[in-house]
Amino acid sequence: MSAVSETAAPVSGGGLSGGRRIVAALAVTQTIGYGVLYYAFSVFLIPMSRDLHVGSAQSRPP
Repeated sequence: MSAVSETAAPVSGGGLSGGRRIVAALAVTQTIGYGVLYYAFSVFLIPMSRDLHVGSAQSRPP
């Protein structure tokens, strides 16, 4: 019978392993991307309404 220590994954010396580092990077970039897309609409709302020749009541969501 084998011991648990023989089958367990080796413990790294500290910090994040390769997979965890990728997941952390993707989480950060996903959060930043969501924030940029969420707030971009409000930044471009006035120029878009001016270019599309719509009034402020037509360019705001209900």
